[in-house]
This record gives sequence, C-alpha cells and structure tokens, in this order.
Amino acid sequence: MSRTIRPLALLALLALLVGCMGGAVELPGRMEQPALVDKLDVTVGASFPGKARGYVLPTPIVRIHVGESSAARLRQAWDALFARVVDLPDWPPWRSQPPAVEGVIELAEADMDVALGNDATRPDRIRARYRICLYEPDATPVKCWTAEAESTDQRKIGECLPDIGACIGQQADHVMREAVARFLLEFEADPEVKRWAARKQEAR
Repeated sequence: MSRTIRPLALLALLALLVGCMGGAVELPGRMEQPALVDKLDVTVGASFPGKARGYVLPTPIVRIHVGESSAARLRQAWDALFARVVDLPDWPPWRSQPPAVEGVIELAEADMDVALGNDATRPDRIRARYRICLYEPDATPVKCWTAEAESTDQRKIGECLPDIGACIGQQADHVMREAVARFLLEFEADPEVKRWAARKQEAR
C-alpha cells in the first residue's frame, strides 16, 4: 500500500526545505590570534576591490560570504605585516591618483569551491584561493602571490543534522584561515619583499 503526502504536509515540507537552503552562514570576521610575523617598517594602503570583497558563494545549502570575511582577515594580517596600514577608498580608484603611502597591497581575487558530499561515503570538499598583489603607489607591480588551501571532511551519519550549513561554514572557516596563513608564510619569507622594504627605508 503506497502512502500519499497530504497537500498541507507537502507545502510545509517545501517551506522547510526552502528555509534551510540559501541562508547565509556566519563566518568569523577576524582571526582569533594575531599573526606572529616580523613587521616591516613601511606604510601601505589596503585595497579590497568590490568584486573580491563582495564575493558570495551560493551552494544548495548555504551562501558563504567569502569576500567579506576574507577582507577582514587579511586586513588583520596586514596590520601584523606593516608598521602602518591605511584603508584606501573604493572611489576614486587608487590607481587614478597615487596615494600618499609607500606601497599598496590588494586582494586581487577571492575564490572558493565547494563540493558537497554526504554522511556516508563521499566527503565534503572545500578549497579557498586568494590572489594578493603588492604595488608601488603608481600601480607598478612589485609581486603577486597565490595562496590556496583545501579541506575534505567525511560527515558521519546524522552528524551535522539539523544544520548542515553550520558544518560547511566551519570547514570554510578552516580553509580560509589556512589560506591566509600560507600567504603570510610566503610573504614573510620572500626576499623580494625584504629588498622592497629596504629600498623604501633608504629613500626616506
């Protein structure tokens, strides 16, 4: 004997599914611990173009505000890297008129891929990628870095119910923090950056 779903029950089920899909996951805006790096004695402008800062990744379960959270984390990281950081406005574009700083560091790209798995045999996979560039005030490139991090997590049966979005958010938070950490390691160890900072100090 087959069972039928009553119209009102079906509507309630659909409303529940729609309510669970597409909600925005809450991500931390800042890292819990400040980055332990050597601070360069230079003043830089911080640039977060609207396309990167406003990047939102939609998934069937939740929307992830990748750009907004990434900008907040990187802004904190740059405070640790440089003696002084000045936030540059969106308008007018800083490239149209050299700002009164010794360099500009910019989040050129923020990207994330999410492949949803299940709670049995297929893990959730999340990858975060940043493209960050350092410029002279006149927009001459100094160097760019690409920092990536990836995570896989196999959910156990019923582990993330009823809020799978929260589990996806935690995994996204992890890969974003890892990508920022990798950028910091590459930047701090880069001899080209050290030479650039030395030239700025000599020119004062």
